[in-house]
Formats: sequence, C-alpha cells, structure tokens
Amino acid sequence: MSDEQQKQIDSLKAAIAETDKTIEERKAMLLQPQSPQNRRAIEASIASLEAERSRLQDELNDLEAAAVEVRPVDEAPPNDSGEN
Repeated sequence: MSDEQQKQIDSLKAAIAETDKTIEERKAMLLQPQSPQNRRAIEASIASLEAERSRLQDELNDLEAAAVEVRPVDEAPPNDSGEN
C-alpha cells in the first residue's frame, strides 16, 4: 500500500468517525423536547448524515480492497503444512 493510499484511508476513517459523532449528537437532540418542525428537520439531517456515512464507508471499502497486494502464485511463500 502506498503512502497516498494510506493517507486517503486514514482521511476517510476520520470522516466516518466525525459523521458517526454528529449522528449521535443529532439523535441525542431527539431525546429533548422539540417542536414537530424541529423534530422533522433533525430526523432529515440524521437521514442525510447516515446516507453520507454509507457513501464514505463504500469509498473506504473500495480503497482498502484496491490497496490489497496480491502476489502471483510463484511468488507466494512456501506451504508449511507439509502438503504438496
């Protein structure tokens, strides 16, 4: 994995953590008395944040999958199990 890939992965993980924190804060707001209009706005905000979190997670999964190094079979370490 290159340094650039690792930086992108770390950045996405940080963005996901920040999004999770914001979602939890908004959910906590729903536990407080709210007008129906405010409640709908908060719920819409949570839905939007959850969609963004899902998008970030998909991007992270793609980056992590792309960063996996696959070696050809002839470069693989020897089989230590004793089987041929």
